[in-house]
Amino acid sequence: MRLDWSMADDLEKALALTERTLRLPIVVHDLEHALWHALPADRFRHHQPVCRAVKAGPDAERCVAFECHDLRAEARRWPRGRVQRCHAGLVELVQPVFEAGRLILMLFAGPARMGAEDLIDVADEPSAAVDLTGRHQLRTLDPTELAGAREHLRQLGARLRCALRDAADAGVGHGGASRRVQVERWLEHHHAERVTLHDLARVLGVGTERCRHVVREACGASFSTLLRGARIRAACALLLNTDLSVHDVARRSGIPDPSGFSRAFREATGTSPARWRKARQA
Repeated sequence: MRLDWSMADDLEKALALTERTLRLPIVVHDLEHALWHALPADRFRHHQPVCRAVKAGPDAERCVAFECHDLRAEARRWPRGRVQRCHAGLVELVQPVFEAGRLILMLFAGPARMGAEDLIDVADEPSAAVDLTGRHQLRTLDPTELAGAREHLRQLGARLRCALRDAADAGVGHGGASRRVQVERWLEHHHAERVTLHDLARVLGVGTERCRHVVREACGASFSTLLRGARIRAACALLLNTDLSVHDVARRSGIPDPSGFSRAFREATGTSPARWRKARQA
């Protein structure tokens, strides 16, 4: 499922407007890679200086555990979002976004400071000592505006969910686009497997040669190009949002051969996986 460029531009404007309203950075965890092609790469990572400082320290793995593993596992307990404080004492507003029972997005607004302890829903155990020289520059959340800020984040989540639904509905409304949606959704779910055009043809109920033409007509590219693109997008998401080794990223993306993965990644991005990751962690 893909958003056209006008829809993608509208989403970035919606994110930027929410940032200006809240006076807080907005980060999106895109669990199904549905927005990866539509938004700037920095939207998917906590790249603020204080966050980078914490993640450069000895307790960096606690950030990943808190932001990803623990939070996602508990998301259904907080359908209307929560206010959380990480081990470094940084406060964020968090909003899960569900679609058909699946957790598809996590929205973060922050980091910030907050003095009202009773308004924090979840607080991680503090780390022994974190020296954050930039902490005093963070915005202090006023308890009187907290409810409004959380509602803004909920509305942003609803806007993103509706955009993804609209993209799917637009595809189903036209014959060729309906096939496009089928193909892209199938690739999203199976790109990590050793799949071939024949596998897709069986799903679409056509012969292999007919499938070749159907894919090109509906998607404007060959099956191999689309499959490679799905794998590279998945690899970028893993490089950006996990600490997996490049070898493990290659395997999970569907290109287990290290040299083949590096070659395909360089062709798509112009640089190696390791350098691509390092540039976005700086």
